[in-house]
Amino acid sequence: IEGNVVTGGEVIAVEARGNVVDAPKRLVALLGVEDLIVVEQGEAILVARKDRAQDIRLIVEQVKKRRPELA
Repeated sequence: IEGNVVTGGEVIAVEARGNVVDAPKRLVALLGVEDLIVVEQGEAILVARKDRAQDIRLIVEQVKKRRPELA
């Protein structure tokens, strides 16, 4: 999985570099993308640019408001 980090799940990557994937129950297909974070947590999937990792808490807050059963 050239240049990608997979901590859980199965990944097919074509022309994809610098991505981090943690989706233990999913097959994730990456095509032509770079520097993304893909995380599966229960019924939710987060996709974000790595340079926005510090802002993930903003999405977590929105999920807690809209779908508290997922948080």
